[in-house]
Amino acid sequence: MCKSCGGLEILACDWNGAGLCRLPYVLAWGEAKCQTVDECVADTPVSIPRFAPGWWDSSVQYGSCSRCGEGAVRTPDKLGCAVAT
Repeated sequence: MCKSCGGLEILACDWNGAGLCRLPYVLAWGEAKCQTVDECVADTPVSIPRFAPGWWDSSVQYGSCSRCGEGAVRTPDKLGCAVAT
């Protein structure tokens, strides 16, 4: 018997929860769940959404919520990181 991963926002999952999220959702930082881009950006002042084409099919995009590295800040467009000056 198969168990559903959840909603259509989940692209792939395992017993722990979501592993890949369909756009416009992103995989939450450190968690196995999908969240909106706005939820990602609101998480911390250095959280940013990242998107990539699927390695299995480049027409499929997936996303994850990342954080800027130490000493970096989020750019005004909220999509990248820059070294703090």
